[in-house]
Amino acid sequence: MEENEMGLHGFRISQIAWLQKDKENAIGKHGSLGIWFDSREAAEWLMDHGLLVGRTHIGSVVPFQVKEKRCYQCQGFGHLAWACKEWARHPGSTSTIDLMVTNHPESVVKCHLYHDHYGSDHRATYSQWSLQPVWNAEPKPRKAYDRSDWEKIGKSVHAQMAPLSTIQSITELDRVVEKLISCTTKAIDQHTPEMKPSPYAKRWFSPELKLQQGEVNRARRKWQESCATRGRQHTVLNALFQDMQRKRHAWARTIEKVKSQHWKEFLDKAGEGHLWKAASYMKPRESYSCIPPLKDGINEVVDNACKAKLFMDAFFPKMAAPEAMEDPEHNEEIRWDPITKEEVYRALQRMKTRKAPGEDEIPTLVWKQIWPYLSEEIFQIFTASINLGYYPQQWKRARIVVLRKPNKPDYAIPGAYRPISLLNTLGKVLEAVIAKRLSYYAETYNLLPNT
Repeated sequence: MEENEMGLHGFRISQIAWLQKDKENAIGKHGSLGIWFDSREAAEWLMDHGLLVGRTHIGSVVPFQVKEKRCYQCQGFGHLAWACKEWARHPGSTSTIDLMVTNHPESVVKCHLYHDHYGSDHRATYSQWSLQPVWNAEPKPRKAYDRSDWEKIGKSVHAQMAPLSTIQSITELDRVVEKLISCTTKAIDQHTPEMKPSPYAKRWFSPELKLQQGEVNRARRKWQESCATRGRQHTVLNALFQDMQRKRHAWARTIEKVKSQHWKEFLDKAGEGHLWKAASYMKPRESYSCIPPLKDGINEVVDNACKAKLFMDAFFPKMAAPEAMEDPEHNEEIRWDPITKEEVYRALQRMKTRKAPGEDEIPTLVWKQIWPYLSEEIFQIFTASINLGYYPQQWKRARIVVLRKPNKPDYAIPGAYRPISLLNTLGKVLEAVIAKRLSYYAETYNLLPNT
C-alpha cells in the first residue's frame, strides 16, 4: 500500500508482522497480525477509511510495556500495536483471517477464497485488481446556470421557433423537436458562462469569508514587510504581530461557525431528499470506476465497443414471443379530453430541477426558467405528439450509465453491473402529463382490479 495518502495526514506505518511469543518457535495456524503505527490516530484513520479489504475486527490498542510474555515485536518497537484477534473457523481447524491492504478499493475485480486445495491447512485468498492505465477524456465544462441570462435565452429561442405552424405529420414533429433542442442548446452556450471550479473550493465558503481572508493576508504581509525593513527587534512589530494574530483567530472562529451552520442547514433540508445525499458522503463512491476486462463465455472482452455490446445483451435480453390471447371484450370507449397548458405547467413544476439530463444535456431547470417564453411552442409540440400518437425520435434516445452493484465477488461478469438510463428532460415532462391523466382515468372508471 502506498503511504502517500497516509503521509498527507501525518500518519506512518512503522511495521507489519506476524506476532509470536518467541523467536525459536515457528508461527503455527494460530497467530495474530500486528500493524504498528506512530500514533493512535493513524490506526483509527486506517480503519475508518476502509483500507482493509476483507473481514476485519478491532482488537485492542495498548501502549508499549515491557512484560515477560510480551511478544518480541512489541518489545522491539515503542509504538502502539493494533492486533487482529478474531478467529476464522473452518470445519476441522481454526486459522487467522487473511487481510489485504489497499488504498483503492474501487480497483478490486475479485476477492474470494481460492477454490483449489493443495493439502495445506491454510485456505488462500484469490484477489484480482484492475491495474491497467486508464485514459480519462477531458470532461466537458459544466454550465453555471445560476448566472444565466434567462431572458435572453428565452427570447432567443422564441425568435427562432416562432411562428410555429400546426404540426400535421410525424416527420414535421421530429423536425420541430430537433430544432427546439438545437436552438435551446445554442442559446445556453451563448448566454450561460462555464463553471471554473477550483480544486480547493468548499461548499461552505462565502464571499464574506473571502473578504475576511484578505484582511488576514494584508495584516500578515504588513508584519512580514516590517520584519524585513525595520528588523525583528523593532517596537512596532509586536503590535503588528498581535493584530495579525487577532484577525487570524477571528477568521478561524468564523470558519468553524460557517461550516457548522452550513451543515445544519443542509440536514434541515432532509425532507427534500438531501438526507440520502448526506448519507452517501459517509461511504466511498465505488460505483464510478473503470470497467475491467469482461468474460463472454470462455473469451475475455477488452475493447470498449465489445464491452458495450456485452452490456446491452445483458441489460436488455431478447424477450420471448408473447402467448396468443383472445381479444378481450371492448367496453364503452372512455372520452379523451385534450390536454391543457395548465396540466403541462403543473407537470413541469413537479419535476426535479437538478436531475441528470439525457443526450442533449439540458436539465429540467432550463425548461422551468424559459417556460414563460416558450409555453405556446412546447404546448403545441405536446398536443401534436398526442394527436399523432407518436413519441419524437429525439426523446427516445437514452444515455446509459453503467454502475457497479455493491459487494459482488467478481466484477468481470456483466451481471455484476446495473444500468441507469438518462432521458431527455422535456420528453419526461410529456410522460408525466400522460401518466397523471391515465392514473385519473384508472381511478375514475374503476379500471384496476379490486385487490
